[in-house]
Amino acid sequence: MMMTLFAQQINLVSVLIAGILAMVIGYIWYHPKVLGDLWARENGLDINQMDGKDPIPYITMFVGALIMATVLQWVLKATVADTLMSTIRVTVSLWLAFVFVTTAGNYKFSHRSWTLIFIDAGYFLVDLLAMGLIFFYWK
Repeated sequence: MMMTLFAQQINLVSVLIAGILAMVIGYIWYHPKVLGDLWARENGLDINQMDGKDPIPYITMFVGALIMATVLQWVLKATVADTLMSTIRVTVSLWLAFVFVTTAGNYKFSHRSWTLIFIDAGYFLVDLLAMGLIFFYWK
């Protein structure tokens, strides 16, 4: 019964659009002329040697974006985030509690830089806020 209630509350079209938007944001965010060069350097990679032909990372990110969008939409409805500010507040709180702290903790154990933490966690903040805006305006 819980799964039925969950499924009835989710607008799958808006979730799909949010997933696609996440990929567009990622393309822009990690583009070499935006943060891609810095991201590659912080990871010890040469961006010129990255060909982007392996589909698995893209498929993984898209499926992950769909899961994030579905859960975010459900949480926004469950918390009755019915104003723009409450939508932003819930979204930023989820990002801080589940994305930023886990990214920072894992990256610091791996001796990665704060720059890389803010690049990667920052992407998810922008991503989740965009999703939240889609769900707020698409009722």
